[in-house]
Amino acid sequence: MSAIRVVVADSSRAEIFAMASAHAPLQKLATVANPYTARHERDLGADAPGRVVSRQGIQHALAPRHLLKKQATEKFARLLAERIETETRHAEIAGVMLVIAPRLLAQVHSFLSKEAKRRILGEVKRNLVESRRLELQRQVEAGLGAAAR
Repeated sequence: MSAIRVVVADSSRAEIFAMASAHAPLQKLATVANPYTARHERDLGADAPGRVVSRQGIQHALAPRHLLKKQATEKFARLLAERIETETRHAEIAGVMLVIAPRLLAQVHSFLSKEAKRRILGEVKRNLVESRRLELQRQVEAGLGAAAR
């Protein structure tokens, strides 16, 4: 089996690892940080839409409220999907193993192409970014083993 890429992510950061085979040790390649999650929502921009007063004196919002943190997470999910797409294009890469927090995983899936989805070897729907390398290695091997069956 050729090389495997492992993407471990939550809404604040992602780490990309390489594995020579399904039971080889993880080697860290890169860390991708979401620059918006550490900031408070009020620091990301205006948090409420503008308001108008009707002739009757009733206040109305000009537009529905949108959450800037949610938009920042969607941007990060799109960035991760692009990175996964890039990794799956390499001929020497057998596929990608995803270890991503469940909510973010759903968003990442929505941005992936069909070809990239075919190259996903397995998924672990857990937030393991802060876990120890040995625990991560066990979860990745278990996920790859389950996908091989």
